Amino acid sequence: MKHPFRWLAPALIAGLLACGQTNLNNGPLDEDSLPPAPNTRGNFSGTVGYVPDTLGVPAESPTSAENIVAGQLIVKFKSGVSAQSLSLLSVKGAPVERVRALAIDGAGVYRVPGADARATQAAARELAARPDVEYAEPDRIVRAWRTPNDPSYTTRQWNLQDGSGGIRLPTAWNTTIGANSTVVAIIDTGILYRRGDVAASHPDLPSERLLPGYDFITNANCNTGAACSGDGDGRDGDPYDVGDDPTSPSYHGTFVVGIVGAASDNRVGMAGVNWGTRLLPVRALGPGGGTSSDIIDALLYAAGVASAGVPNNPTPADVINLSLGGEGTCGTAFQAAINKALGGPKKPLIVVAAGNGGKDGVGDNASGTFPANCQGVMAVGATTRSGARASYSNYGSVLSVMAPGGAPGDGVWSLTRHSGQFTYAGGAGTSYAAPHVAGLAALMRAVTPALSALELQRLMENTAQPVSCNTPNGESCGAGLINAAAAVQAALSGAQIFALSPANNLQIEQGSSRSVTIKIERSAGFGGAVDLSVGTLPTGVRASFDPDPATGTSSTLTLTVDTSAKEGIYSVPITGVSGDQRATTALNLRVGPPLGIRGTHVRADYYQGKWVYDESKSGSLVIDTDGTTSPFAIPNRGPGWYFVYAVHDTNKDDQLNAGDYFGYSEYMLNPPEGGIKLQMELVTDIADLKLTGAQLRGVQRMLARPPVR
Repeated sequence: MKHPFRWLAPALIAGLLACGQTNLNNGPLDEDSLPPAPNTRGNFSGTVGYVPDTLGVPAESPTSAENIVAGQLIVKFKSGVSAQSLSLLSVKGAPVERVRALAIDGAGVYRVPGADARATQAAARELAARPDVEYAEPDRIVRAWRTPNDPSYTTRQWNLQDGSGGIRLPTAWNTTIGANSTVVAIIDTGILYRRGDVAASHPDLPSERLLPGYDFITNANCNTGAACSGDGDGRDGDPYDVGDDPTSPSYHGTFVVGIVGAASDNRVGMAGVNWGTRLLPVRALGPGGGTSSDIIDALLYAAGVASAGVPNNPTPADVINLSLGGEGTCGTAFQAAINKALGGPKKPLIVVAAGNGGKDGVGDNASGTFPANCQGVMAVGATTRSGARASYSNYGSVLSVMAPGGAPGDGVWSLTRHSGQFTYAGGAGTSYAAPHVAGLAALMRAVTPALSALELQRLMENTAQPVSCNTPNGESCGAGLINAAAAVQAALSGAQIFALSPANNLQIEQGSSRSVTIKIERSAGFGGAVDLSVGTLPTGVRASFDPDPATGTSSTLTLTVDTSAKEGIYSVPITGVSGDQRATTALNLRVGPPLGIRGTHVRADYYQGKWVYDESKSGSLVIDTDGTTSPFAIPNRGPGWYFVYAVHDTNKDDQLNAGDYFGYSEYMLNPPEGGIKLQMELVTDIADLKLTGAQLRGVQRMLARPPVR
């Protein structure tokens, strides 16, 4: 499983030429491929401190090189910038070409000719430092979420039934099977359907409910190795699903559409969650995935927001499903698109897959996955037939609910194509959990069209069933497994709803107590008493609420930490129950003394050739001031490759090991003119840092002897 340590990039540095990697897992750099170092000297200076939230929220995770569209950027200028500035940009004197506008005011897609992924990241940093630029970021590759194996399945649609792992749809269908007045947009690989062409269309797709849709994939050239259309052309009005892999296509979009709303009660094939909603296929993924810039335009189109260069969408969505994602933070442009889409004509609910963990297939904290970590979306994790979290499913506080995603050998059933024949198959992944929620949301709007996106989300959360989450540090799985029968009934009756949110995270030293306010957000006239409780706490930690039950808008949670409690970072799940409704939240607790910066080692290790360390060109210092941040300066460094890092040796054993705090910056070709921001995070296992042998030896060597200037 990936450790929440991330490469912590420097602050925006004017004039920094960085061709270094942003993830140590990529392996050491090949110096032969880099430009020569400028023949100048300078200072490594800036600030050192702890991650913005040192209580356990994972640090921001930059995009790995493999997930970047080489040479392609998204840039947004500040208001009032001239049209000439919009079209004329340069990086290190080389021109940057404007490709097209995005449907975000002032933003566009730009190309840096000849740049590889690392140079693209460097160009983004340089442009972001300009005073007339609001933000600049690499265009990213986004892929469909799915498990890497392709198992066979013998069971069918347990996911829709009333068993422990089902979402209890039969009872909901007695109330509604959906309405033609609602629209669910599926942004994915498209759909195996072409109007008027029976031979090209899956027979279990509801032709009377399929809207025309659109294909938003810009790149038609699949010989470049980048995400491409795979259908021989670029953007057009044909969102046909050609699959996401030329050698073994999964027809991911068709599979997702089938879960939402396959033709049902027709004596053929399978049933969808929603038998009445109209379906809007929006193609943004092809072979190799898709780009965030294409998905941004697809998202705004689906929501009914006018986009440059494409026709307006006459059927704006009530619900938008995004069974896709990538590692890293929610980009500024992506968040801006979500914010704009949420204001579309129907104020849609945006449902996203939480992600399937790392390459090891084991779930991770979804806070490191976008768009699940974006604001304003409803992130969905996956469960198995037993109703427990699937091992591959991401988890954490950004999750809203869980839904069936299946497991190898016991997956979710839906539509596909195999050997040229339209058929059915099983699949597993959070990609297939999300459309259960999208279909249910449309059922709920069918009975009560006035429900807002937030009300839809809260009703599903408050009627969800708790699940066995089984996460490494007690992280939550949202409110639990959706219950379609209860959610539709709550929507029909106009149920009064509530939600919980913590005001702060907490740091508590052993032998002491601290309190935090838990807010109770009430809506639709809800005035009932809420019984509050916490989940499993670490040994030596006790909790109490005042008042409990709570009848107002808040309750005070007090956590008491015994002297025997073990230092560390823990997730504390909090649940509120009122009648048959429940709401959940979580806060992060750090047990131990307050963090101070005094005694922190800051180091710039110089390397040449193939990781040959040069002590004479390296430099370090020890912070001797109090507080949680401090400026630092390692002066008069010459040009070359440096590994810059900070260590707080909390157990004072002159070694980097579990319990210490560590943070590091990028490789730098030359000391930057601006400042470096070093941010340290708790080490839980030194092996998870993925340092090279040379790097680790350098860190341990530095801690074992006095600093040099």
